[in-house]
Amino acid sequence: MLLDWRLFETDHVMQPISLNVSVLDACLPSRYLPNTTMEVIVSNLMIEDWINTANVTTHYNACNPHICTYTYTHRYNKFQVISAILGLAGGLSVILKILAPFIVKIISSRLFLRNTRTTTESSHAIGTLILIVRQKYDFH
Repeated sequence: MLLDWRLFETDHVMQPISLNVSVLDACLPSRYLPNTTMEVIVSNLMIEDWINTANVTTHYNACNPHICTYTYTHRYNKFQVISAILGLAGGLSVILKILAPFIVKIISSRLFLRNTRTTTESSHAIGTLILIVRQKYDFH
């Protein structure tokens, strides 16, 4: 078969190209019937058989990464979120019921110790003041 090929901006120059085309063998198995339109064949990208196999090792060796990581994305539905929040609230309330008495005891004991220190310090200061006044004015 002889085809004409035209060069850019030169309509008068023509170069012949020979193209060897072999006739399709009707005996070979095909997924397309003989009366299948070209539209169907082209829409399937003229692919007879699509073999989809994944070879992770070959891809990994070809890619040769320093670190191999992956990401797993998962969305929770409303019921899972609500039950998780209620579970956390229930767990927190149980923990607070257990820890609250201890926390109150610690805080109250510290406040009591601080109040007794200021009371003893002020009573000691008052006692010293009384002693100084007695010595100076000698009320006995």
